[in-house]
Amino acid sequence: MFTKLATLSTIEASGAVLIIRLPDADTAERVAHAAIEGGFRAMKVTLSIPGAVDLIHRLADRILVVAGLPTDEQPDGSAAATPRSDGDDPTSFPASPIR
Repeated sequence: MFTKLATLSTIEASGAVLIIRLPDADTAERVAHAAIEGGFRAMKVTLSIPGAVDLIHRLADRILVVAGLPTDEQPDGSAAATPRSDGDDPTSFPASPIR
Protein backbone atom coordinates (compact mmCIF):
# COMPACT_ATOMS: atom_id res chain seq x y z
CA MET A 1 0.00 0.00 0.00
CA PHE A 2 1.27 3.47 -0.88
CA THR A 3 2.01 5.96 1.86
CA LYS A 4 0.72 9.51 1.42
CA LEU A 5 4.15 10.81 0.45
CA ALA A 6 4.75 7.96 -2.00
CA THR A 7 1.31 8.54 -3.49
CA LEU A 8 1.98 12.25 -4.04
CA SER A 9 5.46 11.52 -5.39
CA THR A 10 4.05 8.98 -7.87
CA ILE A 11 1.44 11.43 -9.10
CA GLU A 12 4.01 14.22 -9.40
CA ALA A 13 6.51 12.00 -11.24
CA SER A 14 3.77 10.72 -13.52
CA GLY A 15 2.92 14.20 -14.71
CA ALA A 16 -0.65 13.10 -15.42
CA VAL A 17 -3.40 10.97 -13.95
CA LEU A 18 -5.54 9.07 -16.44
CA ILE A 19 -9.25 9.21 -15.63
CA ILE A 20 -11.17 6.17 -16.84
CA ARG A 21 -14.92 6.56 -17.09
CA LEU A 22 -16.38 4.07 -19.54
CA PRO A 23 -19.63 2.11 -19.77
CA ASP A 24 -18.12 -1.32 -19.01
CA ALA A 25 -15.23 -2.88 -17.09
CA ASP A 26 -13.83 -4.84 -20.07
CA THR A 27 -13.22 -1.69 -22.11
CA ALA A 28 -11.93 0.12 -19.03
CA GLU A 29 -9.45 -2.68 -18.33
CA ARG A 30 -8.16 -2.64 -21.91
CA VAL A 31 -7.65 1.13 -21.68
CA ALA A 32 -5.94 0.77 -18.29
CA HIS A 33 -3.49 -1.86 -19.57
CA ALA A 34 -2.69 0.23 -22.66
CA ALA A 35 -2.07 3.24 -20.40
CA ILE A 36 0.23 1.21 -18.14
CA GLU A 37 2.17 -0.03 -21.18
CA GLY A 38 2.35 3.58 -22.39
CA GLY A 39 3.95 4.74 -19.15
CA PHE A 40 1.11 5.97 -16.94
CA ARG A 41 1.86 5.42 -13.26
CA ALA A 42 -1.39 6.76 -11.78
CA MET A 43 -5.04 6.51 -12.79
CA LYS A 44 -8.51 7.16 -11.50
CA VAL A 45 -11.20 4.56 -12.11
CA THR A 46 -14.68 5.98 -11.63
CA LEU A 47 -16.98 3.86 -9.51
CA SER A 48 -19.78 4.45 -12.00
CA ILE A 49 -18.21 1.65 -14.11
CA PRO A 50 -20.00 -1.64 -13.39
CA GLY A 51 -17.44 -3.92 -11.71
CA ALA A 52 -15.11 -1.00 -10.90
CA VAL A 53 -14.07 -2.35 -7.49
CA ASP A 54 -13.01 -5.69 -9.00
CA LEU A 55 -11.16 -3.83 -11.76
CA ILE A 56 -9.35 -1.70 -9.17
CA HIS A 57 -8.31 -4.87 -7.32
CA ARG A 58 -6.86 -6.31 -10.54
CA LEU A 59 -4.91 -3.11 -11.31
CA ALA A 60 -3.75 -2.14 -7.82
CA ASP A 61 -0.56 -4.21 -7.86
CA ARG A 62 0.62 -2.62 -11.14
CA ILE A 63 -0.25 1.06 -10.79
CA LEU A 64 -1.41 3.72 -8.34
CA VAL A 65 -5.21 3.53 -8.53
CA VAL A 66 -7.54 6.28 -7.35
CA ALA A 67 -11.23 5.52 -6.85
CA GLY A 68 -13.49 8.16 -8.31
CA LEU A 69 -16.57 8.62 -6.19
CA PRO A 70 -19.81 9.09 -8.08
CA THR A 71 -21.82 12.18 -7.36
CA ASP A 72 -25.48 12.66 -6.67
CA GLU A 73 -27.14 15.86 -7.76
CA GLN A 74 -28.51 17.77 -4.82
CA PRO A 75 -31.82 19.70 -4.83
CA ASP A 76 -29.93 23.00 -5.22
CA GLY A 77 -28.15 21.69 -8.37
CA SER A 78 -24.81 21.09 -6.66
CA ALA A 79 -23.13 17.68 -6.55
CA ALA A 80 -22.17 15.66 -3.49
CA ALA A 81 -19.75 12.74 -3.43
CA THR A 82 -21.42 9.46 -2.56
CA PRO A 83 -18.89 6.88 -1.36
CA ARG A 84 -19.73 3.32 -2.28
CA SER A 85 -17.38 1.02 -0.41
CA ASP A 86 -17.57 -2.61 0.60
CA GLY A 87 -14.83 -2.02 3.18
CA ASP A 88 -12.21 -3.74 1.01
CA ASP A 89 -10.73 -0.74 -0.77
CA PRO A 90 -7.38 -1.33 -2.54
CA THR A 91 -7.12 2.27 -3.69
CA SER A 92 -4.50 4.58 -2.30
CA PHE A 93 -6.93 7.43 -1.70
CA PRO A 94 -10.44 8.39 -2.77
CA ALA A 95 -11.11 11.28 -5.11
CA SER A 96 -14.28 13.02 -6.10
CA PRO A 97 -15.11 15.79 -8.53
CA ILE A 98 -15.59 19.31 -7.25
CA ARG A 99 -18.18 21.60 -8.75
